Amino acid sequence: MPMMGKIININDDIAEISMQANAACGDCNACSHGTNDSKHNVEAINSIDAKLGDTVEFDLEVPSMLGAAFIAYTIPLITMVGSIAISLFIFKNMGNDFNGELYASLIGFTTLILTLGIIKLFDKKMKDSKRFMAKITKVVINSNQEVFFNVKK
Repeated sequence: MPMMGKIININDDIAEISMQANAACGDCNACSHGTNDSKHNVEAINSIDAKLGDTVEFDLEVPSMLGAAFIAYTIPLITMVGSIAISLFIFKNMGNDFNGELYASLIGFTTLILTLGIIKLFDKKMKDSKRFMAKITKVVINSNQEVFFNVKK
């Protein structure tokens, strides 16, 4: 679903767009990072050479969005749960009387932290690939145009 915003910064072929949250954003508040501000900034590929101050339409492809969500949320969850399950299996079969659940939990959370660290290391590489970035699709209002709205009462 296309979204709209105003270009507030351009760096090479990447534009920073200030956008107003809308119904398509849902209620997750992920972009506002816990604030009550309904405006947030998005980076998008500027392949159509839009200018600073232009109001543009941009789109994030669903497969890219799902892929990024899978990497950020599902992979850490799978590694944590998997390491807990494997640790519990090993500790139960060792036959010791110690608290295997505690150690399995510690191993699980350590695995989670390591997985998030690895994802963070690859974050710049993924950002540089631009695979998961939004793309500007068209300029709606040029920065040098004035727009007047006629409002009837």
